[in-house]
Amino acid sequence: MFSSWSGYGANLPELQQAAAAAGHFNPVVDSDGVVRRVPILAEYNGAYYESLSLAMVRNLLGNPPLLPGLPRGEAKDTADWNGWNWIHRPAC
Repeated sequence: MFSSWSGYGANLPELQQAAAAAGHFNPVVDSDGVVRRVPILAEYNGAYYESLSLAMVRNLLGNPPLLPGLPRGEAKDTADWNGWNWIHRPAC
């Protein structure tokens, strides 16, 4: 399942223009108040945004597209499909 956010704070335009990539680093706080993870993808206003760590790795790999990794037999166009099991780099 993807995290869904109700707002965001963007980079300053001057910094974003000079950056090789951008990504969020919004943590998910567990019920005990401890941060243990940052979602790899987050949804805001119908669009999906990658985490800063994923943006950095994709940049190092030449910015390959993100492709969903689905369990065998699960269709990509399933109406109630709500997440990826993994993300993989396509063969070069």
